[in-house]
Amino acid sequence: MIPLLSAWQNATTSQSAAYIHYGATTQDIQDTAQSLEIKEVLSIVERDLCLVIKELIGLTRRTRNLIIVGRTHGQHALPTTLGLKIAVWLDEML
Repeated sequence: MIPLLSAWQNATTSQSAAYIHYGATTQDIQDTAQSLEIKEVLSIVERDLCLVIKELIGLTRRTRNLIIVGRTHGQHALPTTLGLKIAVWLDEML
């Protein structure tokens, strides 16, 4: 951050240079920049999450009657369906 501020100060007049970083801390500037980055990333995450949800909906429907061995604590349990198992994943995504 310091080299960037120094470059900006060198590119301006001496009167203006004193106000490049006036009133703002380096942390304020970094927090704002990071918030803007997160805002951009969230749109990508939301887009991809919607694709995952659509795929899980399709898998749940296609496998709703497919019987599988249930598992509990790493051991066999009562039979269940793959659709139910995937529906749990879908619920977590929603």
